[in-house]
Amino acid sequence: MYLILIEFAKWLENTKWAAKSTIECYLRALMLLDEYIKNLSFWERGVEYPHTIDLEDIEEFAEMQKIKWKEIRTVNNYLAWIKTFLNYCNYVWLKVLDSRRVLLAKVPDLHINALEEKDMKKLLEFMRTDSSKGEIIRMRDFWMALVLVYWGLRVSELCNLKVKERWEKIQIVGKWGSRRLVHLYDDYVKVVNLYLFLRRKLKINSDYVFVSHSNNSKWKPIDRASVEKIIKKAGKKIWLEVRPHKLRHTCATQMLEHWGEIEYISQILWHKNITTTQIYLDYSNDKLKKTQLLIPTV
Repeated sequence: MYLILIEFAKWLENTKWAAKSTIECYLRALMLLDEYIKNLSFWERGVEYPHTIDLEDIEEFAEMQKIKWKEIRTVNNYLAWIKTFLNYCNYVWLKVLDSRRVLLAKVPDLHINALEEKDMKKLLEFMRTDSSKGEIIRMRDFWMALVLVYWGLRVSELCNLKVKERWEKIQIVGKWGSRRLVHLYDDYVKVVNLYLFLRRKLKINSDYVFVSHSNNSKWKPIDRASVEKIIKKAGKKIWLEVRPHKLRHTCATQMLEHWGEIEYISQILWHKNITTTQIYLDYSNDKLKKTQLLIPTV
């Protein structure tokens, strides 16, 4: 990897508090851009010479990615990561393209993909009683699903969750080092305590709550790919299409359906801007209808 990308990765980690998985996304986009420019210029230019990257390079790269991915949001993510790289280059006094000239495509209205309440309960009940798994793995997976649904955690936050003495109210460290308090029902405190008790019986000594039980990574913190696989597999068994982030959406929509206030939901999900949370307002027309019907009739 080029020296400038190594320094860029260090900058993201130390000044932006970016997670390892986030840094990998940035570097992946830049390596794709590098490959494109090298093929275009017969290996005469590339990301290691950032001052040679022009607007035409980036726009043509974006067009190629649109053809490949056919997903505007994916391409916009790449462009946003490239813009951050250009900002970093300016930060270290390299003369590069002004990132403000790189424009993102207009994104169609976001469709919120969440489970309905009956499907949410069906998934949790299945994971609680799944007889195909041993007790400790079943309890771990059920606890993971509860954390995603009731706390609305991101997968990276779940993977980094540390063992606590008390679980009624704990502090979560999120993106960019942000911190927020989350609360848990008493019944679910019993679930995590049982899971940790079973871990102690097996002499699992880890600071992380969720650990792998597979032979090649035994007792190591669980990773994003494993969480994705566990949730998707559970959903598939009961004919539901589910991913971890869908459970985060479910957390938001269920709070809204049960008359949670948007300001508090924003704090629970730890959205940087409340406008991000407001996309959930359009999820349920029934909620809008019920709200309007609160006005007294004459």
